[in-house]
Amino acid sequence: MTNIRDFVLVADSYIQEIYRMDLETGSYSAIPQYTVNTPIAIDYDPLTHTVFYSDVVLHQIKSTDLDGTNEKILKRLNSGKTLYVLLATPRHL
Repeated sequence: MTNIRDFVLVADSYIQEIYRMDLETGSYSAIPQYTVNTPIAIDYDPLTHTVFYSDVVLHQIKSTDLDGTNEKILKRLNSGKTLYVLLATPRHL
């Protein structure tokens, strides 16, 4: 990623996508993900350019790079648990 402009991330659990919207142009595109089902909570680490999100159907907390690469399952949750808020704490704090 050569030039990261100001953006906002949106989790759309109905369409099963995570979108990145450019705040300058208003254009948006989906972050390519193969296993996203129902994303709810979302956060972003600007130091590592990593997106973190919870998926309430898969019962997982996952991470991915902004371009959709390097997708990882960070935590599997009990099926009775639902995570609606997710805060990523940068490593430098």
